[in-house]
Amino acid sequence: RDSTKPDNGKILFENKNIFGIKPDKISSLGVGRTFQKLKPFADQTLLENVMIGAFVKENNIKKARDKALEIIEFVDLIEKRHHFARELSTGQRKRLEMARAMAIKPKLLLMDEVTGGVDQKTIPSLVGLIKKLKTLGVTIITIEHNINIIMEISDNILALDQGKRIAFGTPKEIQNNKKYEFIFRRKRTYLPFAIELLDFKKVMHAGTSIAKSYSSEVNLIENGIPRRVLIEMNEPLRHRGYTFFQASFIEGLEGETTVLAAVKNYGRLFPYISSIIMSIGLLLHLLKSMPKLLQKNPRDGS
Repeated sequence: RDSTKPDNGKILFENKNIFGIKPDKISSLGVGRTFQKLKPFADQTLLENVMIGAFVKENNIKKARDKALEIIEFVDLIEKRHHFARELSTGQRKRLEMARAMAIKPKLLLMDEVTGGVDQKTIPSLVGLIKKLKTLGVTIITIEHNINIIMEISDNILALDQGKRIAFGTPKEIQNNKKYEFIFRRKRTYLPFAIELLDFKKVMHAGTSIAKSYSSEVNLIENGIPRRVLIEMNEPLRHRGYTFFQASFIEGLEGETTVLAAVKNYGRLFPYISSIIMSIGLLLHLLKSMPKLLQKNPRDGS
């Protein structure tokens, strides 16, 4: 896959421009990464997954295996070392991602949404693991939307708005920033109707504890009249200017809780206006090309 070309500047790692270098070469230089969308080798064991990372720097199988076991113990998954990756929970696969990245002996570790998609009770242990990684002397750059976690684990924070740098400093400096206002509190919105959860269901991948899909059956109550509606992962509920998506679920001590994402729909005419603009553009393009389309191709000898 082609890289995105920067508008200007360079991408420097240890004073070397690494733009345009293939990912495996960048990895061998000491840059590791984890993915927000987990990408383990599902049909390989946890140990085999981490060994694959170790092979970036180590050709000897026994040494690669020993290094992988050391890292697996570091991330507290030693008892799961012979389990297939597809059998692991989301939190465990997050740890596997970190272990596989650490197996290349990185100097710089890039982490994307480490706590994304995991239940609340798993987050503290992942934060603790990040802090353990920092003690090894590895430089970590992470993208994270949970501001409380960023404040807890970061030495420095870079805040961006539409790709532009708006603030940089320690967590305390960011909090006390007078030039920019960061609003972290929640905004409460009252719906013009009520939603009552009736049932939550999830379908698991065969032979695993990993959810394949999940859905919520709710009562949509308006003017005291209930109406049963099913909200599925790919079939949201749209009603009176709001869209409700089946975003996720949380496994808590008291059972499972559904997570619905609610979006206020603004500008209902926008899709129609954009379609009209596109149609006009295609029509103008057709009219401009018409003379060439009507022109006959010359034939030899004519």
